Amino acid sequence: MNNRLKAKIETHRQQLTGWAFEEGILKPGDRIEFRPLIVLSKGDILSRPAQDLKFRVRAQKMLRRLGIETIGQLIAKTADEILQAKNFSMTSLNEVRERLREQGLKLKGD
Repeated sequence: MNNRLKAKIETHRQQLTGWAFEEGILKPGDRIEFRPLIVLSKGDILSRPAQDLKFRVRAQKMLRRLGIETIGQLIAKTADEILQAKNFSMTSLNEVRERLREQGLKLKGD
């Protein structure tokens, strides 16, 4: 993580802590724990296994049939290409689109 990002995070942490004391959410002596922030770039997300998106069984089978192993390979497919998979329906396609949308991604051509 670069220094500019670290400084920005620290500034926000201090502001949040101050606000919490002002609002009475925190009291003197309360212990505050901040956990490390993990920043994933689009490249990191695209190289993750497609199974990380937690699809139902039908969608998982479609991924196997099409030889899709990573999220990057999945978003390189169009809706029409995915619908070519045996027993794959619009309901399953909508599930795929929703899981991708949760990650800020979409299928090719969407």
